[in-house]
Amino acid sequence: MRNYCNTTWSNLEQLYLHANLIGDKRGVMIGSNTTWRNLKIISLENNKIGDKGGEAIGNNTTWTRLEELQLDENEIGDKGGVMIGSNTTWKDLKKLSLHTNKIQDQGALEIANNTIWRNLTVLELRGNQLTELSKKKLLTHPIFGKFVIFSS
Repeated sequence: MRNYCNTTWSNLEQLYLHANLIGDKRGVMIGSNTTWRNLKIISLENNKIGDKGGEAIGNNTTWTRLEELQLDENEIGDKGGVMIGSNTTWKDLKKLSLHTNKIQDQGALEIANNTIWRNLTVLELRGNQLTELSKKKLLTHPIFGKFVIFSS
């Protein structure tokens, strides 16, 4: 587990950890990392990360250069979605991919309320549990409404 909270990779720009069964405990460790100030891409697809891991990732304020966050095929629900959506330090974010999680309206609406992600060109939410209310709010978002992906 020590590698997930590595403090020596201060120049790390890209981290790909697909299908490593990271889970919430290690997801929290990754989200709590304050060393990766140059991180641009983090891909944690298919890792059984739930709300606690999603909340820790959403709370990270060190990754100010983050351009791409891929959390597809995990177990993130509304609590994690809310924290991710409320992050105001990812000003360079271009791609947020959360397909096939457990996000419902509360998490989706918090993402829809984010006005900081002005560079976002891909927002992928297919395979979640969204109602027409949150879909409409996302589709009419003034910054990234035209980039939202709901269906496969």
